[in-house]
Amino acid sequence: MSEELIREIVKRKQLADEAFNNYIEFYKKGELVKASEFLWGVVNNLTYALGLFDGLKLSKHQKIIDYLKMLANSKNDKAMIDEVQAVRILHANFYHGVVSNEQFEYYRRLAESLINKLARILYGRFRETFRKELR
Repeated sequence: MSEELIREIVKRKQLADEAFNNYIEFYKKGELVKASEFLWGVVNNLTYALGLFDGLKLSKHQKIIDYLKMLANSKNDKAMIDEVQAVRILHANFYHGVVSNEQFEYYRRLAESLINKLARILYGRFRETFRKELR
């Protein structure tokens, strides 16, 4: 794996971390529309980083969604499909502000679950890649 690719993956992980911190900040302020978009930003950056491991540049919304669905199917994780739908709704909420506070709480929990899964997968890919390269 090239240094340039590794830098881009690390950059995307850092962007995801920043977006997560912003999500927490806006969530605590009760600015749920803004918090919605930061949750999407976390998922977007983690997914983009994972795609790079597979030689893909997931630069369009639909490519991100398709990759997430493929990932869910490859892991046989049916809950992940619902989590992907939740982040899509949260992403749309930023533009349309249609999600109630109660709905936001439900979608937020699903989004956080997806984020945890993606972060674990990304960490596993890093470990796997560097083990191979160190041999």
